[in-house]
Amino acid sequence: MILSEQNLVIELRKAFDNANKRIWIAVPFIGSWNSVERITGINWFAKKNIDIWILTDIRNENFIDSKTYLKFKQQAELKTLDGLHAKIYIIDSFILVTSANLTGTAFSKRYEIGMELDNNQDVIKTFLRWWNIAESIDVDWIPTNKNGNKEEPGENNISSLKTRWKLPKGSINVDDFKEYFNTVNYYKNFTKIYETYAERLLTDLPIYQEIDSFFNYLFHEHPEKPSNKYLDTKNRVLTEKERISELKKYFKQYKNWLKQHPTFEQYRFTNIETIQQKLSKNNIDKLKNEDIEIVVKILHCMNSLALNRVRFLNQENNKRKTNYKRMERITL
Repeated sequence: MILSEQNLVIELRKAFDNANKRIWIAVPFIGSWNSVERITGINWFAKKNIDIWILTDIRNENFIDSKTYLKFKQQAELKTLDGLHAKIYIIDSFILVTSANLTGTAFSKRYEIGMELDNNQDVIKTFLRWWNIAESIDVDWIPTNKNGNKEEPGENNISSLKTRWKLPKGSINVDDFKEYFNTVNYYKNFTKIYETYAERLLTDLPIYQEIDSFFNYLFHEHPEKPSNKYLDTKNRVLTEKERISELKKYFKQYKNWLKQHPTFEQYRFTNIETIQQKLSKNNIDKLKNEDIEIVVKILHCMNSLALNRVRFLNQENNKRKTNYKRMERITL
């Protein structure tokens, strides 16, 4: 099937939204996160066990957006292939061979075309051959982005290029929920490092609970509270070696601290059992106000300001009509 104009981005977005097994992308230019998030959605961000491979050419670093690159780096394997010019999107059995880079410019302002193929083995073999000869990218490499908002070469000469096709809406309109997906990815990324360079201490808890316990120690229990001094630091840049070194240093202290507080994490087991019972499939539709209050307190919802929790639990603030009006203000 030949795809072009508005259908090109619509069909690609559908494939991303339904991805379950693999997302393989080969493109020389990668655009701004605002555009890429609308092209790809973010459903795949929160899914487990998807092979995400990004093949690009880092010699084009002026046209590889640093924010988007770092987003992909959280859970994708990235490689560079000198001279890459093809644009290939392989998402489960959906395959798109196209002229369009992964940029807002390509999918909204240019006359691009693509051929949709179903599980075409020739394309898959070609991608795999290129992937195998490509080089891994240094873990500390970040694109320079010297061209500012220009996503592709030549855009300085096409400032009058009009928007012809609409990019799909973002998966979520409220920024706070986007940050939820980002946080999930940060946890997933840190989990890989933790499992490699530390060790499981709370083996009866899920891994994310153990990592949360480690963070809780750094933020609240450590005598020097090392996390606090970075609260107002937006961009603390560490190399991979520095990250691993810091993890080993503080993990050793955390391990010793836990030995001195053997019952400290017991409350987590009780809370998990309570949440599983209150929010079970059979009970969730029967929740009473007191049940909701218990759940909110356990999950620490809005815990930074107790007043917010009180407001949330006030039924007058949670009428359906009231929340519709709030959502309208947020999304307009």
